[in-house]
Amino acid sequence: MRLPQFVPVIFLSLIFSCSGEPDNNKKIVSQFTGILPQLMQNDSGLFHGIVLGMSMADVKKNITPQDSLGVEQPGYLQYEGKLATQKIYDYDCNFDEKGLKDMTIDIHLKDEKNSDALFRDFRNYFTKKYGNPIDTTSDFIWQINAGKRPAKLMLRQGDDYLYGELTFAFYDKAFDNFLKNGDTVPPLIP
Repeated sequence: MRLPQFVPVIFLSLIFSCSGEPDNNKKIVSQFTGILPQLMQNDSGLFHGIVLGMSMADVKKNITPQDSLGVEQPGYLQYEGKLATQKIYDYDCNFDEKGLKDMTIDIHLKDEKNSDALFRDFRNYFTKKYGNPIDTTSDFIWQINAGKRPAKLMLRQGDDYLYGELTFAFYDKAFDNFLKNGDTVPPLIP
């Protein structure tokens, strides 16, 4: 009895899919354990596969099951997520006519020791992904030149809370040029 021609193709596909090779989309994130891979999900984009320049609809398509929409307004989305009772996070997405212009992620942990370890994990992850950061006294900053909107990434460990807080923000590099040209940010009206 002769097997149909497509059987060898299916067999080879199964062998390669089970070869133990890491998923190219998770090469870096798979090197970490704990909270970081749960939050990042994969190496695509900046966070959950989201990149600057995406439309609101595209950002909504990249939301993970543990995320819930907290606020939706024109030009703004806020999501909240819970990994465990002691581990929560939220992220804000701001949009302009070119799409997503900035995103800030805040991670709140009830255990300060876990916050320190998670900060090191994120610093190492971003360094592996984007290269060496600029180290300021309170932040680590990476330049991201790829994508629709080149970005800067700022990582900061918070100390204003009774528990550990970690913040990272992605924003359009053009914002820096706006400030360098002598323009000022309009004052906020109370």
